[in-house]
Amino acid sequence: MSGYRKMALLGLLVWGSLAASCPPPVPPDQQIRAIVVAVREAGTVQGIPGATVRLAEQNQVTDGNGAAVFAVRVPQTHQVEVVHPDYLPASATTYVTAGSSEWPVTLTPRPPPPVVAPVLHVVGRDWYDGDELYVPRWVSGLTLLVKTDAERDAFLDWAVRTGFTGVRVFAGALTWAHQTPEGARAALPGLIAATRVRGLALEVTAVTDSGTGYDWRAHLRAVAALTAPEGHVVLEGANELGHPSQAADLTAAAVAAGLSGYVGPWAVGAPISPDEPAPDGSWPAGQGRYSTVHLDRGRDPWNMARRVREIYAVVEATGKPALNNEPIGCAEVPEPGRRLSDPAIFATLGALGAAFRGVGGVHHSQAGLQAALPGPVQQACAEAYVAAHRAVRAILGAQAGRYLNVGHEGSPLASADFAQIVRAYAFVVGARGVVVLIGAAAVPGLVWANGWQPVAIPYRIRSTDGRTLEVVEIRR
Repeated sequence: MSGYRKMALLGLLVWGSLAASCPPPVPPDQQIRAIVVAVREAGTVQGIPGATVRLAEQNQVTDGNGAAVFAVRVPQTHQVEVVHPDYLPASATTYVTAGSSEWPVTLTPRPPPPVVAPVLHVVGRDWYDGDELYVPRWVSGLTLLVKTDAERDAFLDWAVRTGFTGVRVFAGALTWAHQTPEGARAALPGLIAATRVRGLALEVTAVTDSGTGYDWRAHLRAVAALTAPEGHVVLEGANELGHPSQAADLTAAAVAAGLSGYVGPWAVGAPISPDEPAPDGSWPAGQGRYSTVHLDRGRDPWNMARRVREIYAVVEATGKPALNNEPIGCAEVPEPGRRLSDPAIFATLGALGAAFRGVGGVHHSQAGLQAALPGPVQQACAEAYVAAHRAVRAILGAQAGRYLNVGHEGSPLASADFAQIVRAYAFVVGARGVVVLIGAAAVPGLVWANGWQPVAIPYRIRSTDGRTLEVVEIRR
């Protein structure tokens, strides 16, 4: 072999060795937009903001249009991973080439959690759903049993959307609503099922308008048989014992005798009066596992609403829950002594129902009387009731608060200027608590005590008279 050829072969060998030891050329970087979308109804596509996207060892959060921009190497295979709390995680692999500019990723919404109806029972002064404290936040739907299935379901769906956790219905004769006892019993299983699938509690008031002459005892037994197997249903024997629309022999003792073997929570029914225990501490309708009370409507709105304190006195007297079952209702136009249209008053009822141990409550309204969807004023009142109730429960958590009035031993409040505030009720759990300020003027003159201090006001609403209902979070 000539010297030239030897040198050429040696060069080839050296070049091949060098080529084998050098890395391949690095592909160029290119920007690519990962577009995270969800497919909505009717085939529309909508970008998802706030999704975390991982691509090429980079993490980005999608912008308001659902996009995140990355610098990636092309041509090359890449994997993208996307997570968002409201959607199922997604991942995909694709070969990205030069000129690729967008990479759409479609997310699937997470399925809603299963709806589970409460399983209600009473232990001492408290309601429980299973082993968790339960505070009723219910709403009147008194004539649901004369509605069509579509009307009934529309009302129940509204109740869920608004934030109520149960409904109350009349299941006896209602001459003014063209309801018969037989018709009510026939419709009741459908309502029981409809509330169950929506996770709603149901309070059935069995005997109404018994003065029309039907056999109320047989009817009560039949309604009890329909409701007893249902864990989300509680039974009120009768509406307003002593009312002229009821039979003369419909007494608390007679109703209690008819329900003595009932397995679930039951009450004999609210007396037409009073709304608080007698001076000797007795309560005329406490034979059941809980009591129902109709709040007196005779005072000015603030002092009427603050009398939920007197319903708590029924809890104290009986050692059982006492439900604020039919307070004054709201309407689009107020009717003195019967209907109000001030959301602040209904917020007060919601806050106190949430705060006083064993009370809870039923939001009442003209729409609820008719089991119809509310107008804008009644909707505002319902939302205020729910919002104030939720604000209190968010502070107290899964425990019942201990009630302390102004000046009580250990109270967070030593004094207040009662010319500037109607009431200030405190409820404490350990080192946290809530004060409900009722009818507060600009300067209610609160004097804090025992190491307690306000830390936040998660809910406040102003009344038409300029005063406020305030839910104040306190700590020490």
